[in-house]
Amino acid sequence: MPLIKKTPEQRSKSSHSFEAARVIVDLAFRDLGHSDDDIRLESAQFLMGKTLKPFTDILKVSESEIQAIAKMALQEDVGARRKVSAKEASKKFTALCERSQRTFSTKL
Repeated sequence: MPLIKKTPEQRSKSSHSFEAARVIVDLAFRDLGHSDDDIRLESAQFLMGKTLKPFTDILKVSESEIQAIAKMALQEDVGARRKVSAKEASKKFTALCERSQRTFSTKL
């Protein structure tokens, strides 16, 4: 059965908040590869801190899963490797969100 894409008007408010939360957390993962130390620190603090909880509630994913992905990305601390690691973390997070969305939609 093919998927039918909904227009923004047809989407529920919860899908808007899901998408917004996903984009914010994904941006934090991408910022782990930033060349500015302050930006990397802020994104690491966000991903490892208590401010992540509201986002994990909306995304229906485990805080510990996101933090495990972040820890993996934070292990690389040198230029190109750091950027590649941040991209990989972003991809893993996207896959985690897709899995969560499929699981959540089948429960409805």
